[in-house]
Amino acid sequence: MEAEKPKRAHKKRHAGVKAKKKKDKATGKVDRHNPKAFTFSGGVQSVGKRVRYSLEKAAKKDRAPKVDKNPDVPPPFIVVVQGPPGVGKTTLIQSLVKHYARQKLVQMGGPITLVSSRARRITIVECSQDMSTMLDLAKVADLVILMIDASFGFELETFEFINILQVHGFPRIIGVLTHLDAFRDNKQLRKTKKAMKHRFWTEVYDGVKLFHLSGLQYGRYHRVEVQNLARFIAIAKAPLLSWRQSHPYVLALRWEDQTDPTLPREAPRQLDLYGYVCGGRLREGTQAHLPGVGDFTLAAIKALPDPCPHPTEVEAERNKVQGKKVKKQNVLRSLAERHRVIYAPGSEVGSITVDSDAMYIHLPEVQVGFTERQGETKDGELPEAVKLVRAMQERDGGLDQAAAARPGLRLLSGSSVRLPEAGSNPAETEAEPPAGRRARRRAPDLDSALPAQRELDGEEEADEADGGASANDEDGEDGAEGEDSEEAEEGDAEVRRRDVLETARRRFSKAAKLEDLIYGGGQAGGAAPGAGPDAAAVSSSTQPTDHKAIPLFDDDEDGPGTQLHTHLEGPLSGLLGNMGDLDGMDTARMPVLPGENDILDEEAKETLKERKFITGGWSSAEEDEKVEGDDAKAPEGAKATADGADEAGSGGPGAPTSVTRGSTAALEGFSDGMPIAAFVRIRLQDVPAACVAEMKRERPMILGGLLPGESRMGLVQVRVKRHRWHPKLLKSGDALLLSAGWRRFQTVPTFSLEDRGEKRMRFLKYTLEHAHCTMTSYGPMMPPNTGVLAFRSWQKVGHFRICGTGGVLESAPNFKIMKKLKLVGEPYKIFRNTAFVKNMFNSDLEVSKYMHTKIQTVSGIRGEVKKAEGSTGNFRATFEDRILLSDLVVCKCWINVEPKKFYHPVIDVAQWRPARLIGELRAAQGVPVPENKDSQYGKQFVRAERKFNPLKVNKKLQDALPFQAKARAKEINTGPLREKAAIVSSERERSVNSLLERLQTVKRMREKIKTQASAKKKAIKEAREKFIQEKRDERTREAKKKRYKEQGQLEKKRRKNLQMD
Repeated sequence: MEAEKPKRAHKKRHAGVKAKKKKDKATGKVDRHNPKAFTFSGGVQSVGKRVRYSLEKAAKKDRAPKVDKNPDVPPPFIVVVQGPPGVGKTTLIQSLVKHYARQKLVQMGGPITLVSSRARRITIVECSQDMSTMLDLAKVADLVILMIDASFGFELETFEFINILQVHGFPRIIGVLTHLDAFRDNKQLRKTKKAMKHRFWTEVYDGVKLFHLSGLQYGRYHRVEVQNLARFIAIAKAPLLSWRQSHPYVLALRWEDQTDPTLPREAPRQLDLYGYVCGGRLREGTQAHLPGVGDFTLAAIKALPDPCPHPTEVEAERNKVQGKKVKKQNVLRSLAERHRVIYAPGSEVGSITVDSDAMYIHLPEVQVGFTERQGETKDGELPEAVKLVRAMQERDGGLDQAAAARPGLRLLSGSSVRLPEAGSNPAETEAEPPAGRRARRRAPDLDSALPAQRELDGEEEADEADGGASANDEDGEDGAEGEDSEEAEEGDAEVRRRDVLETARRRFSKAAKLEDLIYGGGQAGGAAPGAGPDAAAVSSSTQPTDHKAIPLFDDDEDGPGTQLHTHLEGPLSGLLGNMGDLDGMDTARMPVLPGENDILDEEAKETLKERKFITGGWSSAEEDEKVEGDDAKAPEGAKATADGADEAGSGGPGAPTSVTRGSTAALEGFSDGMPIAAFVRIRLQDVPAACVAEMKRERPMILGGLLPGESRMGLVQVRVKRHRWHPKLLKSGDALLLSAGWRRFQTVPTFSLEDRGEKRMRFLKYTLEHAHCTMTSYGPMMPPNTGVLAFRSWQKVGHFRICGTGGVLESAPNFKIMKKLKLVGEPYKIFRNTAFVKNMFNSDLEVSKYMHTKIQTVSGIRGEVKKAEGSTGNFRATFEDRILLSDLVVCKCWINVEPKKFYHPVIDVAQWRPARLIGELRAAQGVPVPENKDSQYGKQFVRAERKFNPLKVNKKLQDALPFQAKARAKEINTGPLREKAAIVSSERERSVNSLLERLQTVKRMREKIKTQASAKKKAIKEAREKFIQEKRDERTREAKKKRYKEQGQLEKKRRKNLQMD
């Protein structure tokens, strides 16, 4: 193979401009600062313009610095989902919950808090079409998702909510188009998307995100579309709004009525609100406003463990339990399953539902084997546990009644213990356990265990390692006895039922109310002082007992709150009621009762995880801690409640000192109020019972803090403008509904306008058409720049409900508003520059008050009021010139207008009624509108035109005038006499005129025929010339084509001869 030729090397330039530049650059001789290149041109004026322009441009970029008060772990990001009914709000929330928490949201009610990313938690709230709900949520929302039905288009409620957001801070907005699967034509779909995007950008701002949800899949939106939306939600930034930065507020995730049940229903209620502190520190004893209810003093504030902890807090607590010392907890690299916590107390997540009375676990029908299903035969083999429960369901009365009817009944086979006779002591009838079986020991203290221990009988299972049989074996098998014992047990079913009744009689001697077991409230059933330990009833929180109380929620505390007890004592019928009624009961809605399995068992943990009872995973402290020994052997410092609630209210010596999800000691005792992002319980006293009765879990509740000066009443000036979509102007004196700050109230406005050049507020009867004016109203004082919305009514009407928008200018006890008044009088006597005027005043007292006031005629002659004449209101006035009797004398004056002090707060109850307008009252009562003659558009008075006599100038004065001002004599142009005389023609003249007319007609016809003939000839000639030109052009084209062809052949032959091809 022939060797490759070496490539030619690059030859550097040694001469020229580039070579010289490189050489100078290497030696450092290049001058980098050319004085002629960086200078101003155009003289002094150009320099000044450029400097001013640069300074103005820099000044426009200046912004007042805003300080973010949120801590490193901020409160949950509030996301509001708004849209018309049927647009898909609930479906979107279910899809987001499935994406974030990996759980199914069966039923929604109230806010939902969950972990959305490594560094953020979000609270999702659904916004209904109620105007009060839209107003409240717009004031606290960090991100708003506007749902729009693409098949229908924009609705008025969507634009109303956008305007509400603009006035109250304008948070981040994301639009979502749904029902796109209704379009069958792709071209129409593209046009609709483009039009709605352009309209949405016009209302919000250019570039706002607009997502498309094409359709449903398995009852939810497509996973990829939801994932794209969730990514934008996770990275959205909350705007730093001045109102929220200066006012603390709490979005109540749940609320409870803690009023004493012995009080009457109409008595004021005691309300507890649970939520995260946002905006600023919340202090006990300060004023706060509950929209739709009123102002309250915060009676008590207590920090509670976070029910939805931040992932960094979970990791920090886990490192603390494991003994790892980490100087700074960095942002997590990924979100583990234990971090995906969801807190939705008013919703049904997975199989858990919470209401105001209890917590419910929904079990699928395939997993409920104790209730007989329809169509099931009784001949099939069933486990012994199923048979036993079904036998108890078939009984008519309770277990205590069955035990009384059959004394000596045994609960379990092989048991020598029988139910005692009536009047005997149950403690004396206890016998030793049968031989060959291990004595049961008491379960260890579960203060530091997980919050789901469920024991019904209070006894620990037999140790399987010792060969004993499990009493809770669902298969009904006994591992120590084998098949023979199974057959023996099948034949002795009746004996076992008697044993069950006997054990129930022994274990439950007194009735315990389920309400007292769940909510506390003293000793259940009133146990006798001499009863044994097994017969002891549930005691109050001030008396230590063997059973332990586990809160339903992470934010509960001790006291008469909702609690689940791990150890219940009392008759079985008092606890479970009539067992025969369970056959027809919906077991999916049964309240959660203590179960039978030990929660420390790993298998039970997994079972509870599958039930979605524990959403955040098991705590590391609970996994590492091993409970050994009895209660007396357990160290006091290792005891903790099941889900981290503080049990200090129990008063027992073994009160827990630590919690699983963060210690409450770090949250309590704030001298400067509760910090931002703290989960607190706020107690409100004297809440009206009617308002509490109207509260619903689906409707969000907001508690907004008030600054010290915002509770005082006074006049507030607002710079307001009528909304361009409202059909009518606003009138002074007509009541309006205002939304300002946290409040919603009704007031009577007074509109005014500041006069130019004068510091005076001039009264306006109506608002301006397309300009701002000032509205003065009575109500609570508010800081400047507070957004204000005005409404005529909140009821659904056919037009736009928002009638005005604006912002607060200032607040003061009083404002001076002047109304312009014109007093008109008529002169009745005139003496040179003096005149007597009547019909302007009614008495001499009024005249004396207006002494030396300036007056003016319509023609512009100025004057002054001098003195009253008589007692009828006539007066003498002087003018700068003589006036006429036909002139009208006008006195311009100003009077003070006092704004009406009317304040009617909006209460969210059915009985609340707003103040109606005068027109509405007249329409309701059938009263006609009063007629004023001066206001009617009837026959108007027309003043007769005044005729003045001609001005006469004497001869001497005319001669002294200049030439241009002298009067000129005008010539009379009478014209010829023929124009005025009548024309009479003779017979000959008429025949001559007739002949001339006929000749003119013939001439016109000949000219017409000649013109037509020449036009025809011209057309024929043009057509012939056109034909000849076309033939000539064709021959020219053929000749050119032939010539070009010959030239090409000659060129080709020449190139061939020269061997160029």
